[in-house]
Amino acid sequence: MDKHEKLGTVGRLFIILSVVFFIIFIITVQILTSASLFLIMLGFSPTLISCLLVIYLVETNQKHILDYSWFIPLIFVVAFYAIGTRVDSELFRGFDVPELAALNTLLSIAFISFLHLTGMSGRRMRHKSFAAKTALHEKTEPHPASLQVYIQSIEDKCKALNFVIGRVYSDKHGGSPELRNLIKMNKEHYNSFSNLTDFNDAKTKSVLLELVRAIANGLLLLRKTEHEVFGGRMHHLKNIQREHYGNDRIIDVLIKNDKDPVQTYFDSAIQFCHKAEVELVR
Repeated sequence: MDKHEKLGTVGRLFIILSVVFFIIFIITVQILTSASLFLIMLGFSPTLISCLLVIYLVETNQKHILDYSWFIPLIFVVAFYAIGTRVDSELFRGFDVPELAALNTLLSIAFISFLHLTGMSGRRMRHKSFAAKTALHEKTEPHPASLQVYIQSIEDKCKALNFVIGRVYSDKHGGSPELRNLIKMNKEHYNSFSNLTDFNDAKTKSVLLELVRAIANGLLLLRKTEHEVFGGRMHHLKNIQREHYGNDRIIDVLIKNDKDPVQTYFDSAIQFCHKAEVELVR
């Protein structure tokens, strides 16, 4: 199960219907017994707590615990039974504790059983379906065409980042060509892409792989702090939102001081470098 997936539609519908049923059940019991709402909720607290806990575990994908979800209601029912039969309290004197314990067990196990069948199994099916579609797409996608897209995207994002670097660390902000060149993407790297078109040629792939890795290393440099990369050159910087002593990461300074979607440029460039490298090494 993917940790970001939610319960299936059927699973959610079942939970909604269960909540409605529980409310109707509580109201009915209150009418028939004339007991207070608090006492009724206390009497069925093992069921309520067990169901809420299992739903939480499903939603947060606690699979190592979900494998033992059948034992969750038993724990709360046993605790309820032990307290109800051993603690001398006004709260439990009106209860038929053994009968309530049995009913709580039945309701909790029934809920968890249906939740497994509707919610969790639906999640697995969707996950498998998505994985199958992804695998089919990867198998049928033409290698040269996909690689061409990745290479072109890397070039576009690198150019965009260089423009941002030029604006943020401009001369009027106390920057200098030497400072900018420390973090700019090397133009020779991405300009060389246009001369390498035969993606099936082993030599071309080797050169491309070297270029892509060099660009990826340049991108990773932006994750370092100004102090690490610029050293004393940063002391001339002015009119920029940044930590005075250069403890901000360079990519964060670029994001804060430019209106372009810098984070998207950066993340996309990293992603396409990874995808291109995967294509080139397989």
